[in-house]
Amino acid sequence: TSASWTIPMDFCNEIPNNISGNGTIFVDTYSGSTNIGTQSKQFTANVPDSVIPTFTGITLDDQNATAKSLLTGNTFVQIMSNIKVTFNGASGIYNSTIEGFRAEVLNKDIVLTSNGGTFEPMNFNGTATIRASVTDSRGRVSATKDLEITLLEYYAPVISIQVLRTRENPNKLQVLRTIKVAPLSFGGVNRNSTKLVFEVAALGSTSFVADTGSAGGEWTTIFTLTNSEANLGGTYDSTSSWTVRAKLSDKFTSSNPTIASATVGTEAVI
Repeated sequence: TSASWTIPMDFCNEIPNNISGNGTIFVDTYSGSTNIGTQSKQFTANVPDSVIPTFTGITLDDQNATAKSLLTGNTFVQIMSNIKVTFNGASGIYNSTIEGFRAEVLNKDIVLTSNGGTFEPMNFNGTATIRASVTDSRGRVSATKDLEITLLEYYAPVISIQVLRTRENPNKLQVLRTIKVAPLSFGGVNRNSTKLVFEVAALGSTSFVADTGSAGGEWTTIFTLTNSEANLGGTYDSTSSWTVRAKLSDKFTSSNPTIASATVGTEAVI
C-alpha cells in the first residue's frame, strides 16, 4: 500500500554545476508478472547545504628575492614584498570542480582571486590575517581558513648633508650627515643594512671620485644619524670649490640609491 525511498547522495554526481535538479518517480503496478499500470511524479531534489568543496590551506611565497633572503616564515616587508598565494589541496565534491579562489587581507581591502596570483603591495606594517576560501562549479563556498602574517616597517632611505671646511685644515672637508634607513628588526636581529658612499668633484664637473674616508661606510647597527660629523678622507684644495655627493642605500636600493649633494666654496680670507 505504500513505500518510501530516499534519494542516494551519489545522485549529486548528476548535477555537478547546480544545487538542484529535476527527476521523475515511476510506480509500476503488476498483476502477477503483467504490468497493468504506471503512474509518474516529478520532483525537484536539492543538494544539501553540507555539500561544499574543500582545501587544505594556503602557502605564501615572497617573489621579492631580497626580502625572501632576509626573512623566514610568514614575515614580509612593507611595500617591497610581492606575496604569491598558492591554494593547496582544493577539491570539489560529487563531480563538482573548483572554479574560484579568494584570499582577503582582513580589514585592509586587499583581495586576491586567483590561484598562484600575487597580492598588490601592502603599504602597512604589523600583523594581519589572510582569510582564504575556494568556490566550486555549484557556486558552493568552502569553509574559510585563516593565516596570520607580519609585515616589517619599511621606507626608502632618506639623507641630507652639509659640508664645511675644517678649522684645523681648510683642505679637509667635514660633512654633517642626517640619514634614516629602515632596520627591519626580526627575531632580535637587524636584517637590513646601511651603505653610505661619498663622492667629490670640482664645482661644475661631473667627474666624481669616490672618497674613502670615515664619513662613509656600511653598517648593520647604524640606521639613523642626525647632524653627525665626520671628515672626508681626501684633500681638497682650499682655493677651489667642490661638490660633495652622498649616496645612501640599503639592501633593496643598492642599484638605485638616494642621493644628496652640497657644495663648499673656497676658503674665506679676511
